[in-house]
Amino acid sequence: MNRGACFILIAPFDIFGRGLYRYTFEGVCRECPDLKLQDGALRVFINTRGVNREDFTQEFLDLMEYITASTDAVAEQSNSQKLKRIHERVTSIKQSEKIGVKYMQTWEEKVLIREEGHSEGLREGLREGLKEGIKALIEACKSLGASWETARDMLMEKFSLCQAEAEEYLELHW
Repeated sequence: MNRGACFILIAPFDIFGRGLYRYTFEGVCRECPDLKLQDGALRVFINTRGVNREDFTQEFLDLMEYITASTDAVAEQSNSQKLKRIHERVTSIKQSEKIGVKYMQTWEEKVLIREEGHSEGLREGLREGLKEGIKALIEACKSLGASWETARDMLMEKFSLCQAEAEEYLELHW
């Protein structure tokens, strides 16, 4: 059969809850197991905390432990030269000043964007709250029979509006 795509997901937990390190799926219909897709796709789910150790090489088991805890101690305990090279690369990347600076810049940009969004949200909320408060005061003045001038003066006093702003609101809502 011609192989299609291969999807591999490595997770630090057991997605299916059966304790296996690996779950392999091919295009089989759940409802009709004899019905298979001919897409050739292979889906492999790796659980780094499996219990069926006897089914795997020590190198694979060491890799699963390293993925779970990428520490010097875990890398040193392994006899796998591949794993040691992976650890050297991971360590160099983590220590790379260039990558560290880029990470910090990205982090700072995200913080700034979040703060700007928060500030804009607060400003928008205040604007909307102010509009609602002004409308409510105008409605209260109208229902109490206050004059247009009294309503204008109250808007100027309560909302720190200049005369032109207060009159503009009154023209819209009176």
